Amino acid sequence: VENEVEDVSPVWPDAPAHRVVYAPHWYDGITLITKRFFPFIGSDMRSRQPVFGRKAIRRSYARQLGIFREEGAVQMGGVPVLVGEIGIPYDLNGKQAYREGNFSAQSRAMDRSMKAIEDNLLNCTLWDYTSDNINQRGDRWNDEDLSIFSRDQQTDPTDLNSGGRALNAVIRPYPLATAGIPLRLEFDYQTAAFEYSFKDAGDGTATSTHLFIPNLHYPRGIKVWLSDGEYRHDPAQQLLEYTPGKLDIHIIKVNPAG
Repeated sequence: VENEVEDVSPVWPDAPAHRVVYAPHWYDGITLITKRFFPFIGSDMRSRQPVFGRKAIRRSYARQLGIFREEGAVQMGGVPVLVGEIGIPYDLNGKQAYREGNFSAQSRAMDRSMKAIEDNLLNCTLWDYTSDNINQRGDRWNDEDLSIFSRDQQTDPTDLNSGGRALNAVIRPYPLATAGIPLRLEFDYQTAAFEYSFKDAGDGTATSTHLFIPNLHYPRGIKVWLSDGEYRHDPAQQLLEYTPGKLDIHIIKVNPAG
């Protein structure tokens, strides 16, 4: 089931949760429509009202995406929620980044959207990846240029990350599998400080928790702080495996080494 954020909220209380996924779309509206990034101006896509100030924007965007969780739980009988589209236009500010090679505005815009996902502990799929994207024509349809990859930024085809745009905000640590109930997820793409906490399942069957730890942010390795338990880090697989201790609330903090 898909819908846009401004659509009427779906009501399907007897939806078969084992066969249905609620996959609404959400975009940072003012950034998408104007193709400009305003650090202190956002928009509420439900009320169609502007939002001012970084803290207010973060609260607003988290609240907007939180509505999807409520709709899935209350109006659709508890079906899982996957934000089916989320992303930013890369041709921001008159395509300035294509001329200067500075994608910091795109990183900040993407981070703002991704924080709203993380604040709600939601899953999402980014829109989009276009293998033949070029700066002049973008995604080659509808004047869109939302691809995280462009051939014009690809300088080394042997490098997996070459051609990626604002990857420091796109590629983020996240839990692959949690032996419990997720509580909080926080990532600072500028410092690569990552924190994840979850509650023990309480049924005595807890096993290991797996976290994706991208080498892009931790090329020299990681420093890890644990509330309890122990961990194993496998850089080749970009994986951290955490085995919890006896506490009810488990906290994992990861920072770059060196």
